[in-house]
Amino acid sequence: MGSSRMGGWMAAAIAALVAGCAGAEAPRPVAAGAAQTTTATAAAEAYPLPEDGQIVDAVAVTVNGEVITLNDVFFPIRRQLRDAAGAASREQYIAEASKLVSDELKLRIREALVLQEAERVFSDAQKAYIDQVVEDHIRRKVLAEGGSRQQMDARLRAEGSSLEQATRTLRRGYLQDFYVHGQGVADPNIGRRELWQYYQSHRGDFTSAPKITMQILAMPFNAFEAEADPQRARQAAIDAAAAALERIRAGEDFGDVVRDAAVSTAYRSAQGGLWEAMAPGSFREAAVEEAALKGEPGQVSDVIIGETGAFVVKTLAVVQSRTVPFEQAQREIREILRDQASGRLAAQHIQDLYSRAVIIPNPALDRLIRQRAMQVYEQES
Repeated sequence: MGSSRMGGWMAAAIAALVAGCAGAEAPRPVAAGAAQTTTATAAAEAYPLPEDGQIVDAVAVTVNGEVITLNDVFFPIRRQLRDAAGAASREQYIAEASKLVSDELKLRIREALVLQEAERVFSDAQKAYIDQVVEDHIRRKVLAEGGSRQQMDARLRAEGSSLEQATRTLRRGYLQDFYVHGQGVADPNIGRRELWQYYQSHRGDFTSAPKITMQILAMPFNAFEAEADPQRARQAAIDAAAAALERIRAGEDFGDVVRDAAVSTAYRSAQGGLWEAMAPGSFREAAVEEAALKGEPGQVSDVIIGETGAFVVKTLAVVQSRTVPFEQAQREIREILRDQASGRLAAQHIQDLYSRAVIIPNPALDRLIRQRAMQVYEQES
C-alpha cells in the first residue's frame, strides 16, 4: 500500500527534476552529436539493480558524467529520515521521506553543476586560496576540540563520517559559495524612484511598534473560587483590587502593594507586577493595555474589570510608534535592492547550467529510493 504510493510520488518528482529544476529549460538526455548509447537498455546495464534485500549503494543519477550515488543523497538526510520513521505512521513517513529525498536529490544535482563549472573556470591561484580557507577552518575546529586531528577524525568516524570527508565537504561548500557569489555580483543602476517605490510598499519594515512598560496589580477571578457563588467570587476580586488601589493612592509603593496583596503567583507579582517594553497585543487583557497606553508616565488607573479578573495598571513609559524617514532608509533599501538583483543574476546563471546539462537518472531510481527509504522505516519503527 505505502510503497506503491511512494513510487508514484517519487516518479513524478524525478521526472520534474530531470525536466529541469526551478523551471529551467529541460536538460538534454545526451550531449549534442554524442552516440546514442544512453538508451534504457544500455543504462540498465550500466546501473545494475541489486538483488532484493539490503541496498549498500547504487548510482542514482549522472550529471555531465559525474555519478551521484544513493549514499550521496541519503547520508545528509539520515537523521531527518530516522526522526520521521520513529515519530510517524507509515503513510506519514512515506510522504515525508519522499519530500526529503526529492529535495536532497535536486540539491545534489545543483551542487554538481555548480562545482563542475567552478572547477572549470577557477584559476589555480583561486583554488589554492579556497584550499587555504578550508585548512584554516579545519585548524580552528581542531583547536576548539582539543588540538588533535586524530581525535576529531575518531569522533567523525563514530558519526559515520571522517575528517577527510568533512574536509572535502567543506571545500565543496566554499567552492559553491565563491562561485555563486561571483556570478551574482551586480551593481545595478538604482534610482530614487525605485528606492521610493520600495519604501512605500515596505513601509511596515521601517516602522517600529509602540512599546509599553507598566506595572499591573491583578486579582484573578479564579483565585477567589472558595466563594460558592461565581458572582460573589467576581465581586471579591473587584473588592480586593479596590482595596489595593486605596493603599496605592494613599502613598504606598505600587510594587510593594502588588507583592503584599498578591493572591496568585501569576502576572509577575513577585516582580512587583512589572511588564517591560511590551508591544501592544502582548497582554491578554486588552482593556489593561489600552489604559496603560492612554496614561501618562506615573499615572495609575482605576479598577479595570477584565475577562479574567480585576486589575489596576500603572503606566511607567510609552515609546510611540516611529517610522524611519525615507532619507535615512535609502542606504538600507539600496543594499536590499542590490542583493535582490545579485540573487536574480546568480539564479539565471544556474538555470543556464541546467539548460546545458546532461542529466541521466538510473532507470531503476524510483525502486531503489523506495527500497532504501523503507529500510530506514523498518529499522526505526
